[in-house]
Amino acid sequence: MEQEFELKLTLKVREANPDDAQFLYKYCFSTIPEKEVEEELLSDIEKMGKGEIYRLVAVANDHPVGNIRLEFNKYGDPELAQLEELAVAPPFRRGTDVADRLIECVSKVAREKGVKTIQVQPQRSESRVVSYYKGQGFTEPPYVTLQKRLEEEEDAEEIEGKKETKQEGEQQLLVGDK
Repeated sequence: MEQEFELKLTLKVREANPDDAQFLYKYCFSTIPEKEVEEELLSDIEKMGKGEIYRLVAVANDHPVGNIRLEFNKYGDPELAQLEELAVAPPFRRGTDVADRLIECVSKVAREKGVKTIQVQPQRSESRVVSYYKGQGFTEPPYVTLQKRLEEEEDAEEIEGKKETKQEGEQQLLVGDK
């Protein structure tokens, strides 16, 4: 026997609290150690009190099923906020608008704090995620972010070694020289 039933859930979006850690781990961040999820949540709650972070949780039937984090003034610009850790439990990803409601709520908070731009940095390789954000009104800025991974000890030793082998009379181009 097979029957279909339509379920109706009420979604509530509220500030995160310490009791959310277990559910966020179970439903949204199961690939991260539970202790780490709890520690980050507690740290963010402390930062919320200072106005540095805003973390919201979407709750369905008293269980957190979604999460979003907004960091203010991350790059020294009070008009820019960084959206991070948008996560929704798999059963709530399609057809529920949980992610949409979370973005809507943090956008409202950001506007109230004088933020003019919300930035998000999804992996370029995750085209579905990038398309989702574009559908939410996010656009690609006209610049790229480039990174260089620095190996602290090896680089310092290599630079020191180059300085020592410099021969008398040899000219060396340094950063900033023309």
